Amino acid sequence: MQQLPGVLIYLSLAAIVPVMLARFVIRAEWRIIGVACAIWYGFLVLAFGGLMSQDGFGWALIFAMFFSIPAVPVLAVVLRIWTRLSQAGTPRQDDATDGGIRSFFRFPHMSQAQWGTSILLIVGIILFAWFQVQRDLKARAEVLRPYFQLPQTVAFDEIRRISKSSVTRPHVEAIVRFTEPQFKTYVATLISGESRRSTDLHYDGAPLNSISETAFYWHDWPGPKAAGNRRVTWYRLSGAETAKIRNGKVLCVALQKSRAENSDPQSRRQAPRHSARACSELDRAEYAVTYVLGALDYETRSLHMIMN
Repeated sequence: MQQLPGVLIYLSLAAIVPVMLARFVIRAEWRIIGVACAIWYGFLVLAFGGLMSQDGFGWALIFAMFFSIPAVPVLAVVLRIWTRLSQAGTPRQDDATDGGIRSFFRFPHMSQAQWGTSILLIVGIILFAWFQVQRDLKARAEVLRPYFQLPQTVAFDEIRRISKSSVTRPHVEAIVRFTEPQFKTYVATLISGESRRSTDLHYDGAPLNSISETAFYWHDWPGPKAAGNRRVTWYRLSGAETAKIRNGKVLCVALQKSRAENSDPQSRRQAPRHSARACSELDRAEYAVTYVLGALDYETRSLHMIMN
């Protein structure tokens, strides 16, 4: 019952107010409003990957709350104009035989204006969805940047999501291909030891509780085969290239859950919940929540990274 006011506020912003505006201000028919809502909410779920991850569904809910009030009435206006364009020059008997949502999409009778509008809308939706996917991938890859001390001037060349996951707990792999000056600077940083624990690291929205002394030591290739009870694996993006490494370094960090000592539930949720250790430090029976794996190839000047 304590969550009921919040639910009612959300429903008002995401659905009730937009529908009422479309009905009583725009004066759209209920049929048009229903189609507008289906297009808008369906678009949000598809654009943010709401069917693929809880994180994407959460973003769809957030956008619905903030943008449904203008979006649904605007779509209702567009559909009203669409209907009028469709009726102009269309025999009346079609109106009598067609009904429901089919009346909006009578392709044999569509005018040039309707075809042009349709193409623009479809292209816009595809581009928006593509940009959202790229934004989501980049957000996941950015979690890797502080673990490998990558400066912001170095861009990710390739990114791939391994499996369903959230932005704060990503299962992602990425590749950086350095220029020669960038590679020399990065290698010099590794040799000097500046990359070890020189920044605050986060996982699952909270800073790491502790980092062992050897967690961020780079070792000669090929490195460990396991992180505790988890097998260390290269995936599709880097699998073929890492198999060819002859001269390189490897970094493997295992993240484990750490128990919060604070008894207050709210403080415990915000407290550090994970610690970092080198994969080689863990016994085979120990459990690792995830591992961070990196391979630096000296011949191709590339860095392969995985969090999984």
